[in-house]
Amino acid sequence: MRTQNPLVATPCGFKSHHRHQQKAAFLRKLLFFFVFHFPDFQLLKTLFFEISKNFQKSVDRGRKSWYYNNRRTEVHNKYADVAELADALDSGSSGSNTVWVQIPSSAPTKEQLSYEGCSFALPKRFTLRIREAFMMYDIAALGELLIDFSEKQTDPAGYPTMEAHPGGAPANFLAALSQYRCKTAFLGKVGEDAFGRLLTETLNQAGIDTRGLIRDPSVFTTLAFVTLDKSGDRSFSFARKPGADTRLKFEELDLSILDESRAFHFGTLSLTDEPVRTATQKAAAYAREHGLLITFDPNLRKPLWNSEEDARHWMLWGLAQADVVKISDEEADFLWGCSPEEGADHLLRDYGVQLAMVTCGPNGCLLKNRIASCQMRTPSVNPVDTTGAGDIFGGSAVSCILALGQSPDSLNKQQLSEIARFASAAASLSTQQPGGISSIPSLEQVQALCARTDW
Repeated sequence: MRTQNPLVATPCGFKSHHRHQQKAAFLRKLLFFFVFHFPDFQLLKTLFFEISKNFQKSVDRGRKSWYYNNRRTEVHNKYADVAELADALDSGSSGSNTVWVQIPSSAPTKEQLSYEGCSFALPKRFTLRIREAFMMYDIAALGELLIDFSEKQTDPAGYPTMEAHPGGAPANFLAALSQYRCKTAFLGKVGEDAFGRLLTETLNQAGIDTRGLIRDPSVFTTLAFVTLDKSGDRSFSFARKPGADTRLKFEELDLSILDESRAFHFGTLSLTDEPVRTATQKAAAYAREHGLLITFDPNLRKPLWNSEEDARHWMLWGLAQADVVKISDEEADFLWGCSPEEGADHLLRDYGVQLAMVTCGPNGCLLKNRIASCQMRTPSVNPVDTTGAGDIFGGSAVSCILALGQSPDSLNKQQLSEIARFASAAASLSTQQPGGISSIPSLEQVQALCARTDW
């Protein structure tokens, strides 16, 4: 067992810890909720029951100590981040047996309970539920935050009148999650300019935590110009040479946000340029090391890449990092020249993805893991702007996955169908309004469409 943390007070009674007693009572109830949901683990129940009457907790963001008063014992967290339960219940210096629980987030399949020399495997679901009890955020995303200028009308000479909307694929993705009752945080960079301030306020209003969003006075906020054809499909031009989003450095990331998150999301637009490419690679590695669920959207935008070969290389790299992937049929065709079904099989077989979600525009979507699959038609709507629809599909689907609290590779056909139906409804409704973040439908609107039986 690790030696005592010198930054934490030595074992003591609770006269100096009255302010933590109410918090400890709540935590006690929380622990009993989890423990008594696993009746086959009698040892866990016995362990926590015996110490419960005097079990207290003191927490701050950098370290954790668990006390039970009449044994005058301190319990330490080996891993020093708020995502993990305490790894030890030390019975003190009297020489009695040591009782401890080890739940390393980097190896969620290897948890063990060691009690008086015996070891018992903990079920993965127990670990995930305890871990999530300490999470401040359901998901954090890294990437571009920008202004989408969409075409409103054109004059006789063909020049468009543009309307400004907040955008950026990860921002749209998080806004959908926030709309559907998830706690979210954004990591990125905008300029210290009017658009950067507007975007920051927009994320705040959408319920997205912005403490990881940097405003840099040396660069301008990225701008995207979206022109539409008669069916509402888009073509893109970018003012990004460089844009603020490409100048994000790993050293500027607030990694405590990842420490406090259940999942991490990124896309390929943060892989087009340095230094944000390195920041994204290191952030993904950090998330993987700390046991976060990783979601990824290839989000192909050819004008932003030096070459199609470069785009393909980094898209494939991103796929290899992810547990859950949202990819379009066009992106599957770009990468492998294959159908949506074959693309899903590539992701599951060749890249270790747990859940593949392939969107096919007006032709619906396909969701597939290793035990089940489903296809869902798209509800009939009258689209005016498809900007952000794929991001909203992804965010809506991930909100369902997080709410279920299961590993994506364990979802059955019914669950996949419910996820696909909800995400398809949200994405379809969003196309009836211009913009990305501003077009996300309410939960009630989505539920009403899902309840219809005509699609």
